[in-house]
Amino acid sequence: MFINTNISHVDMVAMVPAAGIGVRLGNGPKALLKLGEKTLLEIVVEKLGQLVPRIIVGAPEGMVDYFERILDGRAECYEGGRTRQQTVCLLFKHCREKYVLVHDVASPFTKRETFLQVTERAILSGAASSFCPSNLPLGLLENETVSQYHPKEISVLSRTPQVFRREILKKALKKTLEEGKEFQSLGQVVVNAGYKIEAIYTEPSDIKITTPLDWEIAEKVIAPMSGLL
Repeated sequence: MFINTNISHVDMVAMVPAAGIGVRLGNGPKALLKLGEKTLLEIVVEKLGQLVPRIIVGAPEGMVDYFERILDGRAECYEGGRTRQQTVCLLFKHCREKYVLVHDVASPFTKRETFLQVTERAILSGAASSFCPSNLPLGLLENETVSQYHPKEISVLSRTPQVFRREILKKALKKTLEEGKEFQSLGQVVVNAGYKIEAIYTEPSDIKITTPLDWEIAEKVIAPMSGLL
């Protein structure tokens, strides 16, 4: 597949929903954790700044000014919501571009090629996302019991970046709001509205930092390998 090394011509905004307070990780807002001299927020925004002309960031309650000082004009900052989905809805109100790229501060190791591949696939289809292949079958849990498995060959784990045509995301968010549903992944929001998402596989080193173990692996293994430390 041809990868365009310059997508700055695409009418696209990057959205970073970074309003979480890091409950599962236990070290405060995830966006403010540092790898070397830079916060995860700075690392992600710098990567996005090489790809898109405009970036909007969702900050925890009361921290908009602090985020703005850290980013020093590299992104627009707005207060997010209590959940990721609420933050996305609030940030989407500031989106006017044809395409919306969504990326998490919890994924600081994403390579440029992944952003480009996801973007190019979304331009063709309207919706694309990176996914991590599953190495094991996934059990479907119901009432603390498993009665069905999804084979690993057809199972993937949701990751970012995700890129959606604005009109698709608008309709999907509207439907979810009307139904009163709450999803963890924006991909679920889009699929719930009847759309299909083109899949791009991300590299194993592109972990999502969620737990203390993830952070230890990121800090001690992946960051030194990637040149962030």
